[in-house]
Amino acid sequence: MSSGNGLGPRVRDNSDGTICVEYEPRKEGMHEVLMSYEGSGVDGSPFSCVVDKINGSFITAFGTGLVGGLSGEEESFTVVAKQGTAKDIDVKIDGPSKIDVQRKDNPDGSANLSFRPMTPGAYNINIKYHGKPIKGSPFVCKISGEGRKRSTLSLGNCAEYSLKITEADVVDLVGTLRTPQGQIEPIILK
Repeated sequence: MSSGNGLGPRVRDNSDGTICVEYEPRKEGMHEVLMSYEGSGVDGSPFSCVVDKINGSFITAFGTGLVGGLSGEEESFTVVAKQGTAKDIDVKIDGPSKIDVQRKDNPDGSANLSFRPMTPGAYNINIKYHGKPIKGSPFVCKISGEGRKRSTLSLGNCAEYSLKITEADVVDLVGTLRTPQGQIEPIILK
């Protein structure tokens, strides 16, 4: 494990409820990024990444979507072919649920990829360039969360939905449900 002492990460607020953490490693090898918020570990931490030297035919992949995320959320990563083209990059994701990969090829030889895993578990991200796996492939993306919720219920059954809410006190929140007939009914928040 490479030592990251004194790397001084830079944290940037993305103004959308997320942050970007950047650091510049000084050694090659496997790095672990430990993240916490208000003294508690961030879900999925520690995050792993491989640092390698760049050469003329450098092919690499980076982004949080290669290491972990939450079910139902869009995860993304980028693959860069320094002296190649994006069309030579092949990506396949295998895991607990079927994955549709969205892809945008860029003129600089890179490709931006995203996917939305609906089931928690480990997803293998296989990235090939000219038919050969790039260094670090397959990447294992650990998805946590509850998975896809049912969209229909039988009469008399109940369902629970977890929401990301920043309010500190549930007492200040009000929940309602619109019935198929258009009526608004109160729901219990806990």
